[in-house]
Amino acid sequence: TKQLEQLCEEIVYAKREAYIEMVRAGELGLRSGVQRLINEALESDTRVAVCSNSDVEAVRTIIETLLPKECDRISIFTTQLEGEGRILRKKPFPDLYLAAAEAFDALPRHCVVIEDSLAGVRAARYAGQLTSCNR
Repeated sequence: TKQLEQLCEEIVYAKREAYIEMVRAGELGLRSGVQRLINEALESDTRVAVCSNSDVEAVRTIIETLLPKECDRISIFTTQLEGEGRILRKKPFPDLYLAAAEAFDALPRHCVVIEDSLAGVRAARYAGQLTSCNR
């Protein structure tokens, strides 16, 4: 029903806002080793992207807060590609990872994915990309 859909949207929005506030307050940080991996990749001129099922504003806020020095060099891919009007399927479908590879003009097999969810690992594998899970 329409009321149930509205309630679900409100819950998702409230969860997103609470999460962002926790990140901004310093209550949540990056997983162990992520900062080092990103820095090493950027120092070696390797392109870095965050591919997320979350909305782009939430992802951008998290990256700007947790990786302020690196944020300008990190691309963001979400299910709604900005400026393209395309809607991509969420993980475990490979769409986000394939879009990132295409945008980087890279073959999927030349991409490395660091994931923190089973759906993400499946998406990367379906895309034909090397995957590591950081949980």
